[in-house]
Amino acid sequence: MRKLLFLAPAQRFGDFALLLLRIFVGLFLVWGVWDNVSSSERMQEFAQFLGQHGFPSPRLLAPFSVYLQLLIGVAFVLPGGERHESRTVSSARQAIPSLPRIVRLGAVRSLGTTPDITVSRLAPPSALTIEPEVVVLTCPDGSIELECAGGAAPETPQYPEYELDLVSRQGSTLAWRSARQLPTSGSVLSFTLNEPEALAAGDYDVIVRGHSPEHEEVVARFWLRVE
Repeated sequence: MRKLLFLAPAQRFGDFALLLLRIFVGLFLVWGVWDNVSSSERMQEFAQFLGQHGFPSPRLLAPFSVYLQLLIGVAFVLPGGERHESRTVSSARQAIPSLPRIVRLGAVRSLGTTPDITVSRLAPPSALTIEPEVVVLTCPDGSIELECAGGAAPETPQYPEYELDLVSRQGSTLAWRSARQLPTSGSVLSFTLNEPEALAAGDYDVIVRGHSPEHEEVVARFWLRVE
């Protein structure tokens, strides 16, 4: 639904569509005044029309407005405007400060066909923090129970350290790896990618691993898409 709403498949034709729009608008503006440019009689009629409706100096205003519209129409059609507009849009985007983004993910991801996290390269956050709720709490003896001996609740993380990998699905290459960390406040993990704009467009597996001196285990896997 999100792809359909934002016309994601058609974005690669954006420059071509902009060119067609510029040509259409430019030719329409030129066509609108061409009869006045090519015929002095039509220019005189236009000046009389302005005078009848109370416009000041109609004999000066008529040719001024006609040739101004003509020049604007020609400017729309001439090449080079797209680059200027791209620079303007880029400068405007850079002037707007980006904000950090925090994404909290459940222990079990959905079975749908949409990514768990989506990041736009056009407006990336200044930092992307991923907080997966994947830490399993155990009893002091390492057992996984709903209630420990003496009625106490499990409080010990299953693994002493966790790390997060971003693996590109194109070539299965490692794009980023976090430092290992201890869970804070019992079961909270927080991994921060400080330059998400450096990621290439595409799909990534977000892999969370638990580490102990004896072994390591993939405890969760999510889906990140960079558009």
